[in-house]
Amino acid sequence: MRNRAGVAGPDEVRRLLAAVDDDRLRALYVLAVTTGMRLGELLALRWADVDPPGHRVAVRGTLARGDPGLMVTETKTGRIRLVLLTTAASEALDRRRVVQAGERRRAGDEWVELDFVFTNEFGRPLDPSNVRLRSFRPALERAELPRIRFHDLRHTAATLMLGQGVHPKMVSEMLGHSQIGITLDLYSHVTSSMQAGAVQALEALLGVPWPPVRPSSAIGPVTPPLRAPSELKPCRPDNPGPRHVLPRPLTFVAVGVTVGVESTEAGLREGPELQFGALYLRLLGGGGGI
Repeated sequence: MRNRAGVAGPDEVRRLLAAVDDDRLRALYVLAVTTGMRLGELLALRWADVDPPGHRVAVRGTLARGDPGLMVTETKTGRIRLVLLTTAASEALDRRRVVQAGERRRAGDEWVELDFVFTNEFGRPLDPSNVRLRSFRPALERAELPRIRFHDLRHTAATLMLGQGVHPKMVSEMLGHSQIGITLDLYSHVTSSMQAGAVQALEALLGVPWPPVRPSSAIGPVTPPLRAPSELKPCRPDNPGPRHVLPRPLTFVAVGVTVGVESTEAGLREGPELQFGALYLRLLGGGGGI
């Protein structure tokens, strides 16, 4: 299992966002902890990919340094995905648009229009290494947080969503994993604890205590007051006998039920005895044949 030491909790996320409240790249961090987008995907984001009315962004590529310099390539899975935004993320992008408009005016003719959301003061794309060293690391220091990787913000987003009960399939789609199995494997420390929540949800729905508590006095042989049919007929292959009518529905709360049989000259016939172990078969409700 991957090391999870860098995953931040809710309080640490709030401290980080407070530390970058006046930062020109504040929206970068808000999107990182609310969408789980990779740093390269964030830096490759263009305004054309942002859908303010739909509160979503289209993740089309990733920005990284190659031989000719910074370049945008396809996503890790080679697919485009749509990611819904929280209100905080949408507002952060609105603020980012205003900040960038001011930088464009100040840069004048030196501004390079490439439509990137996150740029330097002249419109050029940001180098991922510079973001980590010159922006992210100082932000951690201002927030008095331990040094973690920027990629840990992605793990933080996934952990927080799963911890809040978001379906792993939805988290997988937001993160851009090719298969849900990747999500379940990476975040098994969260999904395993979700099982207890699932059982407790069933408890609330059905009214069954969990963990189940069985008093010792409830364990032991129980013989319910069952009666045999008034008349028993021989049971042969050519004469299977009557269909005995028993109340319905049947609630099975027993295991190891043994039906007594009796040998007669006419063959085998059913006997009246039903022998039970620690639990028993309770018959409730209306009629029906078995």
